Amino acid sequence: MKNLLVSITLVILVAGLSNAGNSNEKIIWEKLSHDFGQIEKNVPATATFSFINESDQDVRIVNVQSSCGCTVTDYTTSTIKPGESGLVNAIYNAAKPGSFHKTIKVYTDLSDQAISLSVKGTVSH
Repeated sequence: MKNLLVSITLVILVAGLSNAGNSNEKIIWEKLSHDFGQIEKNVPATATFSFINESDQDVRIVNVQSSCGCTVTDYTTSTIKPGESGLVNAIYNAAKPGSFHKTIKVYTDLSDQAISLSVKGTVSH
């Protein structure tokens, strides 16, 4: 009987943990990374990251942080209702030639955990 109670308790705990996943999983991103390929020095390049709110509640992007000053962002600031889409634009402007890889952290009011987006490419001379 004791083993049965332990087994039932474990099943309930595992089921509860699997349903307690990251709330950001309710936001479905079209892509999480973008490869610019070859871009020109001092010519801004923009990557658009779009998503759909698959949750049952309104969502707002509350903060977006880029890994450096060479990448600025523009994003949906209005409330995104269930079934609607939003976007984050990452605008990269390179001042020096070479390869790059930058990250953009997106925070929503669904979770304290950020979604990590990335851009990469090579800047020509």
